[in-house]
Order: sequence, then C-alpha cells, then structure tokens
Amino acid sequence: MTLDSQATRDARIDTSAIIAAVWSRLPRIILVSLVILAVAYVALSFMPKVYDSSASILIEPRSNIYTRASNEAAPSTNANDAGVVSSQMELLRSRDTLLKVVRSEMLGDIPEFNGSQSGFSPIAMIKQLLGRAASPEDRDAVALASLYDHLTVIQERDSRIISVHVRSKDPELAARLANAVARAHVARRTELSLSDTAEASGWLKEEIDKLRTSVTRSENAVANFKVDNDLFSGTNNTSLLDQQLSSVASQMSAAQERKNTAMSRATLIRGLIDRGQPIDSVPDVRDSAVIQQLTQDKARLQGERAQKSSTLLSNHPAIKALTAQIAELDKQIGIEGRRVADALEAEAQIEAGIETSLQADLAKLKGSASTATRETVTLDGLQREAKAQRDLLEGYLQRYSEAASRTDAQSALPDVRVISFAAPRSRLLHPKSLSSCWRWVLF
Repeated sequence: MTLDSQATRDARIDTSAIIAAVWSRLPRIILVSLVILAVAYVALSFMPKVYDSSASILIEPRSNIYTRASNEAAPSTNANDAGVVSSQMELLRSRDTLLKVVRSEMLGDIPEFNGSQSGFSPIAMIKQLLGRAASPEDRDAVALASLYDHLTVIQERDSRIISVHVRSKDPELAARLANAVARAHVARRTELSLSDTAEASGWLKEEIDKLRTSVTRSENAVANFKVDNDLFSGTNNTSLLDQQLSSVASQMSAAQERKNTAMSRATLIRGLIDRGQPIDSVPDVRDSAVIQQLTQDKARLQGERAQKSSTLLSNHPAIKALTAQIAELDKQIGIEGRRVADALEAEAQIEAGIETSLQADLAKLKGSASTATRETVTLDGLQREAKAQRDLLEGYLQRYSEAASRTDAQSALPDVRVISFAAPRSRLLHPKSLSSCWRWVLF
C-alpha cells in the first residue's frame, strides 16, 4: 500500500515547476521565434511572387429551333454530365489547343515561359557555344511545357462549369493567358463543329450523286413498264383503262335507261289508244307537229259544233257533218299516235342495240382490266421503290443545303461558352503574407 502511494506521487506532473522553467527560459524562446520569423520573412521576400487568375467555361448545348436544322431533333438532356465535362477538360488540356495559345500569346518570347529564368542549363550553354540558337519549335515546346506547369483545369462541384486557372508572376499575364486558353477551347470546339458539318456535307454530296442515278433508273423503270403494258394514266392519276371502264359502264346504263323509257312511253300511248282515251296529255304525242295540227282542227270543229248546237238540232245535217269530221280527226290522231309509239319502239330497239354493243365492249375491257390488275401489282412495287428513292434524295438535298450553308458561312454554335473572363488579381497566390508566416511560426 505504501509502495503504490509513492508511485502515484512520483507519476504526478509538477505544473508549477514547468511554468517556472518556461518563465525562466521565456526570453530565449521569444528570441528564437523572432529569429525564425525574420529568416522566414527574408526567405519569402526573395521568393518570386506568383498570381493566379481564372476564367470559367460553361458546357451546354446551344442549338435552338432557329439555328437547328428543320429535321434535326432537339438535343437530349440525359447525357452523362461527368463524361461530357471530363472530355471537355481533356480537350482543353490537349497539345493542339494549348499550342495555339503559346503561338498567339508568343510565350516563347516571355522569359517566364521560355526557360531563360530556370537557371543554368548545360545543353543550352553548349548550343550557345556551338552557335546553334534554339529553333522556334524548341521554344514553343519549352513554352508549352511551362504552360502545362502553370495551368490548372478543374470542374466546379456538381456543375458543367470548368474553371481555368493560370499562375504567373505577372497578374496581367495570368489573366490574359486564362482568357486565351478559354477562347482557344471555344474556338477549337467551333472548328470541330464546322469540320463535322463539312465532312457531313461531303458525305451527303456523294450519297446525293448515287441517289440521283438510282432515282433516274427507278423512274425510267416505271415509265418503261407503263409503256410496255399500256398502263397510261389520265386525270386524277387514274389509268386510262379505268376511265374507259367507267365511261362504258355509264354509257351502257344511260342506253338501258333510254330504252326502258322509250318502251314505257310506247306502251302508255298504245294503252290509251286501245282504251279510247285521249293521248294529247302524253309529251311525245303533244310534241308531234301533225298531232298539233290535227288537235287544232279538232278544237276548231268542236267550237263550230257547239256554236251551231245552240240553234240547230242534233240530227241537223250540219251538226252531223261536223260530228263526222271530228270523228275522222280522232281517227287520224289515233293513227298518228300509233306512229309515235312505233317510233318510240324503234328508238328502244336502237338503244337495245347500243346496250348490246356496250356490253361487248365492257366485257373486252374487263378482260384487259384483269390483266392490267396483275400488272398493276408490279407497277405499284416499282412506283413505291421510285418514291422511296425520290423521298430519300429530297431529304438528303435539304440536309446538304443546310450543311453547305453553315460551312460556307463558317457559322456554328459550339457546346461551350466563356461565362466568366479572368481579371488581374492583386492578391498573391504565394508567398503568403507576413501574418501567415507569423501563424506558421507560432502554430
């Protein structure tokens, strides 16, 4: 029990002793900290100052109903955003894109990027002694490698925005390079879009030339088949054979109707005559000039008889003479009515003959139509093939016209745009400020 208590007392920390020891050495600690701070400040003062500027690029389809082709569907919004953004980032960091920036901004002439500030280079010294200056390609390659080191491309979180960061000792240069890289990427995407359109125009032109030959061959096949099989078309795209069938059927129906009408009128006239009834009300009888004259004479005699009947008796010779004349006129009207009926029957026989002739023609046409119907199946197939080739040619011609107009006008909307241009910054990326150095020393 005594041993445990002694061990516990030995394990306790004497706080007062520690504070006394630190207090006694406090001047030394302060001195050492100030020395380290001074050395760090001096070291950071001699370090080159680096500034950072960034430009932002938005990735999104820019086509709309006004710039899109008439038969082009709207772009889908279900694309893989991560894959699209990653592809755009790799394209932005590609050698061809950055090489354009190197040449447009003449980075080979800037010491920060041409390697002249990187220190002693034995190879460069040997080339200078041999009188061999660096070629423009070598300077571009060195500047390109330096630009890779000064460039950072990141994707903003959960978005289609790419930030282009460029570090440089000159804040103006950093901002200019960030904007140049962003513009170069947009310009290259535009070139790629125009290149795709130009390639599509070339392919469409080749296909159009092939389709023109195919369409001509198909339409010639349709025309030759029509000529060889007498399958000509009239108005409303109806075959002449169908028009003839319709015309003969109509004529036959009309002839049959005229025959039946004539027979009916002739039967009516004979029935009236046999029953002793007047036939003046029948139109065919009334239209006869002879009957019209006889009817007028009969009416005149009937008028005279009625006038004389008022003063004379019915057995008077004058009354008997007028009655006999009226009876004779009725007889002549009946004879003339039978002549009209005979004429109508003759007309009916003529129409019957026409109907028989038309029936024979219709039978012949039906036989030709049966053959033409089987041939029409082949003709329809040829016409469908020709129409399909023609529709495809017209669709390709429309697409080629739109693609050629875009290529000739050098107009294309890339799927990227710069939404934020870089501006020179006054805040250093590194080295940090004196307060940062002080925090680093203390903590």
